Amino acid sequence: MTAGRPVTAALLLLLGAACSQSLVIPDRVPEPLIESLPLRAGLYYTPAFSTYRHSPDPEDKPAWDIGLGAANVGLFDRLGKRLFRETARVGALPQPGNPAPLDVILEPAIDAFEISLPEQSTADQYAVWIRYTVRVYGPEGQLVTAWKLSGYGEAEKNALQPARSMEEATILAMRDAAATISIEFARQPGIDQLLREKSSASTD
Repeated sequence: MTAGRPVTAALLLLLGAACSQSLVIPDRVPEPLIESLPLRAGLYYTPAFSTYRHSPDPEDKPAWDIGLGAANVGLFDRLGKRLFRETARVGALPQPGNPAPLDVILEPAIDAFEISLPEQSTADQYAVWIRYTVRVYGPEGQLVTAWKLSGYGEAEKNALQPARSMEEATILAMRDAAATISIEFARQPGIDQLLREKSSASTD
């Protein structure tokens, strides 16, 4: 008979939960149900955005390594498909004197990804904040607006599957940001003027 105390499966799970956690957020934020704007839009994704990863913070116990670049690219692809009349990915921003055959070009960026763990608060929840900047350019690369917004999500603590809770909270934060963009994009300075000009041109 082997000496020593057996380690139960439950104890192993708890020990695993105390170690570093690594996950990739799946691309499953649904398309928003909105009416399209009469604009042709380009979507420009920098490498920093498309490969974005939240690196572990030494202050977090456990530390979290979270990849969410691909999921955010999918989010903006679907958002653009519904928000605009036409969309296309572009490999670079247009330059003065060499205009793009588009009305606007969007360049999203993740400014910050913040998490709150159950151990860090009085609530048994995982909370996620994602702060974005969406830069909108005109056909010749002129900056129309740099819109800062954020998304928030939270999920109940799952002691045996903490990664599932973190995944759910992150996806909800992305959905929250997508809803804000869907509702408020047309109201942003510069965009509202562009839409008025489009409307006026179509009635001439």
